[in-house]
Amino acid sequence: MESSSRWTCNFCGKSFVTEYFLDRHFENRHSDSMQAGDIVCLADVCDVFRCDIISGAAQPDYWDIALCLESDMEELSAQCKTLVEGCIPIGLSSNETETLKDYMMSNVCKSLTCSRYWDRPEENESSTHMALYIVLTTMTVFGIVIYNFVFYNYFYSDLGDDSYDPTPRHKYRMKKYQKMPEGLRVQAQPARHRGQIMDVHPP
Repeated sequence: MESSSRWTCNFCGKSFVTEYFLDRHFENRHSDSMQAGDIVCLADVCDVFRCDIISGAAQPDYWDIALCLESDMEELSAQCKTLVEGCIPIGLSSNETETLKDYMMSNVCKSLTCSRYWDRPEENESSTHMALYIVLTTMTVFGIVIYNFVFYNYFYSDLGDDSYDPTPRHKYRMKKYQKMPEGLRVQAQPARHRGQIMDVHPP
């Protein structure tokens, strides 16, 4: 299908205005390439697999959502379950069959409700990525704030010094040097040998 009003043959590239003429073209020109017997056209189950929604060809409007009936969705869900059971290959073990069935039911048939029918897969992925981005950004900002707080207190604040003394610093200023009085000066004494008594003279 080329567009909503043009149908194109993928074998020869010829386009038609309706699907009916495309089918007649297949029968007349490409009958040898068509499968005979019990076949299923995927276009007949596009409502079940939401082909137009996933591809982006259909965009829901207000009335599509407002007029959605759960009874119609239940019919599509039952049809989806039948298709899933018919598409499971024969010869699988019971565990493999149940695993494949559960996977198809959760990824295809579970979306057949009025609340989820119009959701696209990339929208769910975008929401998940956005939530992850918000969480990582919040954690990064919070970590930077904590790091700056600890760094400031350790290097630039007295709170990180265990020997912090709240006494004003001006009390520890050194006094101006004063000369010692003459009478208190200590006179150098000559060295004496061991055993000699040192005479001490008062000033």
